[in-house]
Amino acid sequence: TMGNCRAPVRAGGGGVAVRIFRGRVGKSALVWVALALVGAAGGARGAGDGKIGLPAPGKFYVGVYPGGITGEEDDITAADVTSYEQTVGQQAAWVYFSDNWYRGREFPTATCTWIRQLGAVPFIRLMLRSNSKNPPPYPPLPLPLPLPLTLPLPAAPPGVPPPPGVRPPAPPKPRVVEPIFTVPAIIEGKFDDDLRAWARAAQAFGTPLIVEWGTECNGDWFPWNGKYWGGADRAGFGDPTKADGPERFIAAYRHIVTVMREAGANNLTWVWHVNWDDEPDEDWNHFENYYPGDDVVDWLGVSCYGYLTPKDKDEPEALETEMNEAYPRLAALAADKPIMLLEFGATAGNPKTAPEDWAQEALDHLLAHRWPRVRGFSWWNEHWENDDKPANDTTMRVQDTPALAAVWHDSLANNEMNLQTRPLFAP
Repeated sequence: TMGNCRAPVRAGGGGVAVRIFRGRVGKSALVWVALALVGAAGGARGAGDGKIGLPAPGKFYVGVYPGGITGEEDDITAADVTSYEQTVGQQAAWVYFSDNWYRGREFPTATCTWIRQLGAVPFIRLMLRSNSKNPPPYPPLPLPLPLPLTLPLPAAPPGVPPPPGVRPPAPPKPRVVEPIFTVPAIIEGKFDDDLRAWARAAQAFGTPLIVEWGTECNGDWFPWNGKYWGGADRAGFGDPTKADGPERFIAAYRHIVTVMREAGANNLTWVWHVNWDDEPDEDWNHFENYYPGDDVVDWLGVSCYGYLTPKDKDEPEALETEMNEAYPRLAALAADKPIMLLEFGATAGNPKTAPEDWAQEALDHLLAHRWPRVRGFSWWNEHWENDDKPANDTTMRVQDTPALAAVWHDSLANNEMNLQTRPLFAP
């Protein structure tokens, strides 16, 4: 196991964070200049003047979503990151988390600060949404329920009034997917003041950040999916030859990036993030239709998963299957953009596939450069409850499954020369 003598400290003068990390197996003490502003060509810059750079050809960033407590992806801690790093034997280049605007619209300075102090780059999922349901259901019934209850009855035949004292059934309510941070409202600029303030705070943070909006845009579990904003219709917005749903998404994405750049946030690496398959699987919803353009995208990102719960029964998809489908489509979209496997994982507890087997195959393919434009990957290291039975909990945490921990530790150790464990900063 890895030693626990680990202390980030701040250097004087230039504000460069120096991280000391001792006790790795078989290694002497290592000193990392975690936020040294070193470009790919070896040049130096002032803090906040540039974006995160890419590893040298053949090398990978290894990031992590370290898991939280509530499942809302915004309550991660430094202890979560430390535990993951000590288990896998390597440091995280980026730490992924959600910035949920239902909690507040301010730049998440506190979380970004401790991530930087650990020597990693904050990777912020900009989540403009009103709650964490994906997509949100009808508003919950008030409790306790008012009495007497009026139960809806079958509709009477046309022209026949209901019996005396019986209320006719109400018409069905439309499903409210997102009541505040709607895609049209973003396009119309209703949150521009908030976005400018966020961008100014991000620039003032002073070091590079990674940011995405519209996570897994081709999946209908998030409220920015085009299904909710016109879908396949072509008559309601923009170009009459294109589906309105994805076209509105593109307009919103471009608007956010443009507003933040104009506010001076030039230290943001912008990521466009899709799911490996399209849900709904309809031509208009193919992820290619959501691509907002080379000028507003720095990285392409994708999510790929095995089993998500112990009770999943369909045959699990191997990472190889998922990436073989998604990778050529992504590569065809933009010839010069790096591709990042931003989310991948598989749960313990499913009798059909052990997470260590799924992860071993996945890491073998990744580290062998099966998909040459992939320049980084990030395990979704989370535990969550699915019902009131602990046996049905999902856990992808490497700390919870010794065999999975061994796969990660040994795979990274055996390929250490191919890992860019500390982020680089572009000149």
